[in-house]
Formats: sequence, structure tokens, C-alpha cells
Amino acid sequence: MTPENRIPDLLNELEYLATHFVEIGIFSGSDREDDTPMLMIAFVHEFGMQIPKQFKTTHVQGPWGSTKERDEPEKWFYIPERSYLRAGFDANLDKIQREFELLLSQVLELKITGKSALELIGASVTTKIQDFLVELKEPPLAESTIRAKGSSNPLIDTGQLMNSITWKITEVSE
Repeated sequence: MTPENRIPDLLNELEYLATHFVEIGIFSGSDREDDTPMLMIAFVHEFGMQIPKQFKTTHVQGPWGSTKERDEPEKWFYIPERSYLRAGFDANLDKIQREFELLLSQVLELKITGKSALELIGASVTTKIQDFLVELKEPPLAESTIRAKGSSNPLIDTGQLMNSITWKITEVSE
């Protein structure tokens, strides 16, 4: 009996891995129930942001003596950085690397496809980042925020942010 030549199969799987990658994050099109884009909410929490709380109207003199009103921020509130994507990935990097090495060895042995390996790593990393988000406690919420939402978990309110974290396989563009 002649052994089957599986080299073409292996080359196909390696070609797939060379031309595809996994993206993990929050993608456009996911909005909160109140139509606020989740990308905006995700950005604010990941990087922090100073947001106008109260505005005052000022009168600005135009070039020919005309005046116009302009609202300028008078008071601000600050949402501190609570990185969950970057920090969640970094905190799990060793585990992610070991998992991918195992998956890659399974692809090389033709036990799984390259697509399956990317799907498995995408799902695994997504879960690790979601778990990190749930466990994140620093910086803590203001006491007034805790009273208003009834919880001290900084990034969990409705669960929409956590559930918006997902993955997709993308083909490398030329």
C-alpha cells in the first residue's frame, strides 16, 4: 500500500494561514439599545476621556462687528482609562501564544484546518478579554456612580460592552 501524499493539503493550510488573520475587538455596527455606538463607548473606556458636563454660552465678535453665540464647556467630568482590550490581551499573552503554538502544531499534523485554528484562537482570546473586563476593578467608580448603577464593577452595567467584544477572520489584502 502506497502512503497518501498529504503535502498538497499541508501547503493549502499554510497558504490559508499566510493569507488570513484574526481580528478581535468591537466592530462597527454594534450599538447600544439607546443607539449609542458601542465603538464610542469602547473607546472612552479603553483610553479614558474628558467629557463636557455643563456648557456656557459666550458671544463671539465676528470680523465685521457681528456677534454669534457659541457653547463652550464650563465643567467637565473625567472617565479614567480602564483598558480591557489592550491590557486583557497583554495579561494573557503567554497563554495565547501557547494555545496558538498548539493549534499550529495540529495544523501541521493536518489534524485541524488553518481556518479552524484561527476560529479557535479568536474565540479563546475573545473569552479571555471578556473575563478580564469582568474582573477589572481599577480605577474604581465614584461613589455617586456606584449608587446610581447599583454595582461597583466599572465596566459592567448592562453587559453590552462585554458582549460586543468579538472576533472575525479577515483575508490579507494585497
